[in-house]
Amino acid sequence: MIDEGTSWHLATGASDETESDPMAERVATVIDALRALKEDVTPDGRLNPKGAATLIGVEQRTLRNWRTLKTGPKYFTAGRTWYWVRDVIAWLDEREAIAVEKMMQRE
Repeated sequence: MIDEGTSWHLATGASDETESDPMAERVATVIDALRALKEDVTPDGRLNPKGAATLIGVEQRTLRNWRTLKTGPKYFTAGRTWYWVRDVIAWLDEREAIAVEKMMQRE
């Protein structure tokens, strides 16, 4: 059985040597925050669409539309739809970088 304290190692692929990895630390923080909000995060760092929508700040139907349009964060299906916390964070970072770039082009 995996306890919650070590689950972020599985979610991030972190080992003792990579614990200082900034992304691994962010993922661990996000997982803790989602659990505090009572969102389901699997021990290996997967989110269901409800949890992913909460993390992104959109409705579940928006996330479903993005899956149809293939414009949202990476997901996979294994009996149901799942998102890796790390992939959702990376997608949000990418969106932020694009927005900043567009803003800089306007100046």
